This record gives sequence, C-alpha cells and structure tokens, in this order.
Amino acid sequence: MIVCSLDRSIHDRKAFDCGEPALNAFLQTQAAKHQRQGFSRTFVLVDDGAASRILAFYSLTNCEIGRSSITEDDAKGLPLHPVPCVMMARLAVNRANQGESLGKWMLMDAIKRTALISQQTGVHAILVDAKDAKAKQFYERFGFKEVAENPMRLYLPLATALNAFQ
Repeated sequence: MIVCSLDRSIHDRKAFDCGEPALNAFLQTQAAKHQRQGFSRTFVLVDDGAASRILAFYSLTNCEIGRSSITEDDAKGLPLHPVPCVMMARLAVNRANQGESLGKWMLMDAIKRTALISQQTGVHAILVDAKDAKAKQFYERFGFKEVAENPMRLYLPLATALNAFQ
C-alpha cells in the first residue's frame, strides 16, 4: 500500500464509499478542485496492485486557533499569538476496508507530513473536526484534546505526536 497525492486522472473517486455521503461527495466532487485552488491537499491510500482504487483518504490545510483554545499546560511558554496548525480536514476509509486499521495508518501519515511541513513553516499542532462521538473517541485514543470553544474540534501538539513515534 502507498499514500500519494490525489490525482484525478489516475484515482477512481466515484467508486469510493465510506458510508458517509458528505465525505464521499467531498472526494468525488471537491477534493481535486480544492487542490487546484490551493485550499487543501488530499492524500489517498491505494493498493500497489490496483493504484486506481482508493482505500482511504485525508486532506490537509493550514489554519490557526486562538491561544486560549488550548489547555493551560499546552499554552505555557507560547507567545501571545494565534497558534499555527495544520488541519486534517477529512479522514475516511472505504467501507470494504473498514476495520483494517487504515484510519490509524492515515493519521500517522498525516502526522509525518505535518512534521515535514513544520521544517518549512511554523506548526504547533494538528487540528481535526470529529464528525461524531465515535470519530472523537478515535482521535482521543491518540492523545487529541478538545479545543475550548468546540468539543468536536480537537488538537494534538506536534511535539506530542512526534514523541509518540519514538
């Protein structure tokens, strides 16, 4: 399996079905457009033998949150400015592949890519919007914490994420 940037000339977006119509529609109709416009980048997991079949995907974009949005412990020592983040805007696994730990695989890939981004620009945390309680629990298992104003928006300091890899 390999994770690569979405290429609408290669990857079969129409065949992807994660069971969530909004996520399917994003991949099928908006992801490539957002890439062309510079709003986000979508990464797909494909099988080496069937490179057109998308097993899972996620999107990354830049954002920031207020310093008051993170816990006091995480805010200690930070400047009094908005906190630069990379948002993993969407994460979905094809129904046929759910239960194979591909969501974890994609989250780890997103963290690795965010670490690379942080070598070029400031990134303090990774942000996600959990679509429901089950998704929230998924992210919390990896150490994500609630943003103060929105319990479904979660963050993970990049340093914490990278320490988990070691």
